[in-house]
Amino acid sequence: MRVNQRELFKAAGLLGAALLAVGYYRYSVNETLTTPNKVILIAGAVLLVAGLILNFNGIRSFFGRRSSRLGTNTAVLTVAVVGIIGVVNFLGYRHY
Repeated sequence: MRVNQRELFKAAGLLGAALLAVGYYRYSVNETLTTPNKVILIAGAVLLVAGLILNFNGIRSFFGRRSSRLGTNTAVLTVAVVGIIGVVNFLGYRHY
């Protein structure tokens, strides 16, 4: 049985992101950074970075497409608008 390296690297990145989410969730519930939380967060970060580095060509080819560039541009602008609205709301709340 032959293992596809690209799929393995993609799975490592997804597992790393999932471990980071689980570690953050455990930390937000317990409000204490215990040793298991540290291990989960470090393992997630290592897997995520390894998945990004080892699958860099696939990521670069994905973002090289026109539809991906336009979608990324839309997502960045949406986050920027939400951030600006959040800052204005915060300032309006603090300085009424």
